[in-house]
Amino acid sequence: MKTIHLSFIAFVALMVSCNILEPLNDTHDTGDRLTENTYAEGILLNGYTLMPTGKQWNFCDVATDDAVSNNSNNQYRLMAEGRWSANYSPISQWANSMRAINYLNKFLYTVVDNVRWGTNDATHNLFLTRLKGEAYALRAIHKFYALQDVAGMVDGQLYGIQITDKYLNESSDYNIPRETFAKSLESIYADLEAAAERLPLVYRNVSDASEIPSEFGDVSVADYNQVMGDLFRQRVQRRIVLAYKAKVALMAASPAYNPDGQHEGDAQWEKAAQLAAEALKDIELSPSGNRFFEANEVNNCPIVENNNNEMCWRTHSIDQSSSLEKQVFPPSLNGNGDVNPTQNFVDAFPMADGYPYGDPNSQYEVDSKNPYANRDPRLARTVIYNGSSFKGATIITGVGGGLNAKDSTELSTRTGYYLRKLVREDVNFNNDGVVTNQRHYWVHVRYTEIFLAYAEAANEFGGPDYIVPGYDKSARDVIGEIRKRAGIAQPDNYLASIASRDDMRTLIRNERRLELAFEGFRFFDLRRWNLPLNEVARGVQIKEGNFTYMDIEPRVFEPYMIYGPLPERDVLTFPALKQNDGWK
Repeated sequence: MKTIHLSFIAFVALMVSCNILEPLNDTHDTGDRLTENTYAEGILLNGYTLMPTGKQWNFCDVATDDAVSNNSNNQYRLMAEGRWSANYSPISQWANSMRAINYLNKFLYTVVDNVRWGTNDATHNLFLTRLKGEAYALRAIHKFYALQDVAGMVDGQLYGIQITDKYLNESSDYNIPRETFAKSLESIYADLEAAAERLPLVYRNVSDASEIPSEFGDVSVADYNQVMGDLFRQRVQRRIVLAYKAKVALMAASPAYNPDGQHEGDAQWEKAAQLAAEALKDIELSPSGNRFFEANEVNNCPIVENNNNEMCWRTHSIDQSSSLEKQVFPPSLNGNGDVNPTQNFVDAFPMADGYPYGDPNSQYEVDSKNPYANRDPRLARTVIYNGSSFKGATIITGVGGGLNAKDSTELSTRTGYYLRKLVREDVNFNNDGVVTNQRHYWVHVRYTEIFLAYAEAANEFGGPDYIVPGYDKSARDVIGEIRKRAGIAQPDNYLASIASRDDMRTLIRNERRLELAFEGFRFFDLRRWNLPLNEVARGVQIKEGNFTYMDIEPRVFEPYMIYGPLPERDVLTFPALKQNDGWK
């Protein structure tokens, strides 16, 4: 996914120019039409369309130890090679988030109360409640992404984002200082609470008035279903709000943002565990959730409550496309081979019995001639390696593999690996130019992410076997379920052998790396864990059955880069907007 590089000051200029060039009331749509509900709701919908997720996969993994790109102009490759700056930040969501927040403020403070939303008072009030709930939720979500982007140290103090809980027009003062990290969190939580009070747990039709939640008053079944029914299942509902509470709390408890709280019993970790447990109430781990991108899962994915407990929130539309496959298929299949998993990533997959790769306690010895044998089944589902069967062909990445061999052409892998996860194998690019597109959807939040958040927070607060009061699982339980689903041989003796909080932390972080791979998490996880970003990306050269491992690409990151920069143009334009330490 390409991020939007429109800066905040450019948005201000846009606002001014729109005022100057406002057309007269003729056949154009003008501001007075915002009292019509269709046009008014369009202001709210900007909060959805500007979501940083749900448009395409974000392969910022290329800026980590998990992947490299064969495209010399890949924005994340440039970033990893030392180009990341306050003037060039491919991961930046600042401008996008600020733009979305201002649209939502416009909706909340100048639009929503001036529109007749329903045909009767009951539906009007229900729509008013729901739409405000959506707006508060979306505003909180965009604040979260902005905070994840730019939260950082300013003269040794942890700062967050601007809080602009009002609509800013061309005459407003945009020279607004950033609030502290703590106050930024308070603002996000306040919006999430306001949303939770106004939204149903799930949107669904009811058949009897007794099923209508009491907070929505004495309304008819028909009126309730018109506003809170099945039609709106992919709009923000309370389950999604609960998931984002858990995401925000996990970030807040992490070492980069809670450096003095990395001890057992820390209140921030307790809150993160509690909020994740609340989000997971009545949710069981989906048995097929780790295969959500495969043809059968996508083709049969209904818009139903919880989507079989894996999709907390995904895009409503299912896109007939092939752009992802064109980007990452091996070149022999007419793909660009753009995203190449690293040896570092491959080595993170355990043996089939769950012991780390090469662990002497595993029942399997590493085969130097076939290091992919007897491995965690997730490896074969995530990575195309030498000898993999893909689309009915055997992919050879070693010497003699033709177009697919390492460094054979500009479209060939640089590491000895191609990406398999997320793609549809039934997409075809024929040599005559005919393309077979297939169905895709994009993900905002998977429940697997929230299960992993719970495991991390519960372990950090109380150790491997701590269970949040009112919930029924420990970190060990959750990780055991995830590994069993993955195909790790049972009983999972390695998991059973882990006794300490530190060792469980190592395992949880690795499980998160494998389960959420290439979904846009690794770069942000390394930063929030305050871990080095500069591990060298490695690969493999295979010749006549011999495997030679080598460095492929260094990572040029300084320690201060665990916190991202604000756009330099905005900092220079607005003196109250202070830049994070190290980026000046």
